[in-house]
Amino acid sequence: MKHFQFWHADPPEDVLNFMNDVQRDAPEFEYVRFDQQSGREFVAAHYGGRAVAVWDRLALPAMRADFLRLLLMDTYGGLYTDATYRFIGNVADLVATAPTAQMPLWLTLLNNNYLMFREPGHPFIRACIMMLMDNVEHRRFGSALMATGPGLINSVRCVVAPGERPGIMTMGTNDAWMGWGWMESVETAERLIKPDAELVAAYHAITLVPLDDLGKYAVSMLNSSHRKRPDYWHNWKGSIYL
Repeated sequence: MKHFQFWHADPPEDVLNFMNDVQRDAPEFEYVRFDQQSGREFVAAHYGGRAVAVWDRLALPAMRADFLRLLLMDTYGGLYTDATYRFIGNVADLVATAPTAQMPLWLTLLNNNYLMFREPGHPFIRACIMMLMDNVEHRRFGSALMATGPGLINSVRCVVAPGERPGIMTMGTNDAWMGWGWMESVETAERLIKPDAELVAAYHAITLVPLDDLGKYAVSMLNSSHRKRPDYWHNWKGSIYL
């Protein structure tokens, strides 16, 4: 199984250390690191001109990471972790607990910073890719969180898992999420995503891993230097599209 990471340019020292550490600490996986150029080349080779045009419109490195991870999971399956993760347990043991796919679950929320898929071509991932591309082409939202990130994934969940929707919709009580376009994102997913039987069944085959359980294996280094950069998605003041 492949383990993918992305950093758009030469990583700062602390991030490079994190990336080297996870490569060392998970020898069971074939480690593959992408940057801006190699990521774009992958998109062009596997998804063609429309996807490259979407890639080229993304202003922020985090948005390219969001897009690339979905495409990699669709093409190869495997494991994706953000560059600021560290492994503190045997991640292969975590992977082995899910027959098809895993995504982390915090309370009632999915977080797409960590994705594991045994199987490529997963219908849920493809639904997320479709919505992401449509969001970018129509320049929806002013925040990467909704346009390409966890807001998008949770919006797709609302469509394919109506029983989970009431809990997911509690995000709407958070002023920040509302300001970023949460309700519009859910409405967009309802318009774009057709929850046929294959998609619904595929989603319900995903193992949702509580963060307390995930934390036994991998942790995000929240004090990483890049979080202070002006192009960190939460700090960004300009348009998220080029």
